[in-house]
Parts: sequence; C-alpha cells; structure tokens
Amino acid sequence: MTAFLIAFVPRAALGALILFFELEMFFAPDSYAYASNGSDLASFWHGRGVEPDSWVMDGGQGHYVMANAAVYYLLGRAPLVLVLLNAAAGAWTAILSARLATRLAGAAAGRRVFWLVALFPSLVLWSSLNLRDSFLILAVVGATWSAVELREKGQLHAGIPLLLWLLVLAALREYAFVVVASSVIVGLLLGRQEHPFRSYAAAAAIIVIAALVTSQLVSSGALPDNASLERLGEIRGGFAAGGASGYQTNVEPGSLRGEIASLPLGLAYFLLGPFPWAVAGTLSTLTILTIPEVLLWYWLLSKTWPGVRSLRREHPGALWVLVGVVVGVSVFYALISGNVGTAYRHRAQILPLFLTIAGIGWAVNDRRSSSWSTERATAAMGPVSAPTPAGSRRGS
Repeated sequence: MTAFLIAFVPRAALGALILFFELEMFFAPDSYAYASNGSDLASFWHGRGVEPDSWVMDGGQGHYVMANAAVYYLLGRAPLVLVLLNAAAGAWTAILSARLATRLAGAAAGRRVFWLVALFPSLVLWSSLNLRDSFLILAVVGATWSAVELREKGQLHAGIPLLLWLLVLAALREYAFVVVASSVIVGLLLGRQEHPFRSYAAAAAIIVIAALVTSQLVSSGALPDNASLERLGEIRGGFAAGGASGYQTNVEPGSLRGEIASLPLGLAYFLLGPFPWAVAGTLSTLTILTIPEVLLWYWLLSKTWPGVRSLRREHPGALWVLVGVVVGVSVFYALISGNVGTAYRHRAQILPLFLTIAGIGWAVNDRRSSSWSTERATAAMGPVSAPTPAGSRRGS
C-alpha cells in the first residue's frame, strides 16, 4: 500500500491542480475532448441532449468516451474521479515494473525501477490527465510481464493473463494491440528455448487469437482495411501537419525505400527528442519544460547496455521478450510520429520497459562498483597473518 501511495499521490495532486486551473487544453486537448464527449453521451443516456457524432464513438476512442460517460451517468460531472482512476493505473504501472525488475535482477534493481517509473516526469503527467495513455501503458507493461512469465516458466496457463492484457490493448487502441501482440510473439519464439514446445504452442495460440481479434477489429471498422504504405504516410503527415515541430514531411508516399530511409531519423526523434539544443531556441513552454527530463533520460539510456548484458547472461528468454516489445513499438511509432510532441508522448508507452532495463543496469553497475571498492580496500590493507596460538608462544 505504501508503494502504491508513493506513486499515486503525486499523480492525483498534479491532476487536481490541472483541473483546478483548467489546464487540460494546455497539456493535452484530447483530455478535455474525452470529458466533453463523455458528458454529452451521459446526458443522452439520461434522455437529454443528442448523441455524440458517430466518429467520436469509433474504436478505442469510443470505448474511452463510454467509460467517461458511465462515470458521469452514475456520479454526475465528476472529472476528478477519472483523474484518480488514471493516477491509480499509473501507480500500478510502477509497481508492476518493479516486480518485473525484482524477478529478473533482485530487490535492489526493483527499488530503483519503482522510483524511476513512479516519479519520471512524463509518466506522472500522462497519468494525471483524463487520457487513455495511462491504461495503455499499464497494459503494455502487463502484457510484457505475462510474456516473460510464460517464456521463463513455460506454464501455458500463464498465457491467460497475457491474452487479457492484449484484449485491454485492443479495447483501448487497436493498432497498439497489433504491434504489441506481434512483438510478444517474436519475443516468445526467438533465442534459446528452455521450454520450446510450450513457447511455440503459446505463440501459435496468440497468433490465432490475434488474427481473430484483428479480423473483428477490421470488420467493425476499428482498424482500417486499407492498411498500406500510403496509409502509413497519411497518418504521419497528419501528425506532422498538426504541430509546429513537424518532421519527416518529404518522405515519398507509398515508397518502401522511402520509409526505410526515414526510419533512422524517426527513431532518433522517437528515442531522443526533444533535442535540448533545438529546444533552447523555441518559445514553447511545454517544450522547454522537457529539458531536465530529456537530460535525465539520456543518462538513463547509458545504463541500458549493462542491463542488457546482465539479462543476456541471467535471463536470455526474458530479454528476447523485452527487446521484442521495445523494438516493435519503437519502430512502429518511429514510422508514424510526424512531430516532436507526438513522438515524446508516444515514447511513454514503452518508457517503463526502458526504465526497467536501465534500472537493472544501474543496480548491476552499483554492485560492481561496490565489489571493486571492497577489493581495493582489502588490497590496501595488505596480507593479514593469522594470530599465533598462545600455547605455541609458551612452547617456544
């Protein structure tokens, strides 16, 4: 309970301040839109007003609007309740990330990861607003945790929570479900297998269920049936046009070569943006506020390599799952995020996994430094001879 409150209270307090000063539009306009559309739908359910436009109710967006409407229908206009639910999801993300790190690298790594995820600024912000993001991030971490359990223990019943987390993703954001499910499958299949039959059987089951869910999403219109390179370019172009920090505006539409060529720059913006040297010349308050976090993020990235090396040695199966999800999500968003702000917000979806690896690397480095300090201190003391027994002295 103490850990939950440590992560929950800052999110709840920030969310309350944002509501009090009416700053939703400043941080995330869609937070205000969810509340407004949810209120309209609740009024419609009460027999007043009109139903929101059909496009508002499409897919995961519509599911979240309905969640807002359900709260307003039962409690009246209560935006703080939705903020508190988001804050709770953010707090559970910190706890689940810490449990994953503890399982893979011990209590010291778990403590570091908990504090990192609990207090990392952007993770606190996105779970202090009325957004799908906090629940989406929790589902990504939950699916990864369940896939690690399945890969390492080889118990097929461990696949049940994995499927449940994936269904949460499908309900919240359809394309995130497709990307994470595909990445989990890759993570289950690659590398040395301790339980090959069970891993392959679980991957096969996920493939079948993911195909069925994807087919249902397409037939319901939640996922476009015209997925193509052209569509990818349209999404990226929409993001690029929607913000002053747009990039990747000159990629040739529908060109596989162009998409591949654009990937390194897209990954750079997704993983490293906003760049501090570029932020210094902007007048955007939001962008300037990111500088301290970005500098901390760069330092933490330096800890990921020791974490990867430790996992490769001790838990190679878990590493394949983590790398599969991180790489899959990173590449997808690198291809569609067309402006710096969107890339920064999308990055939060895999930040807890990055921070888990970095926290493990940080703990490994500290153990190594402590060991070296002990060895140096022992060497400085020189050889210590054993004391001569008293009886031996008398005999001589």
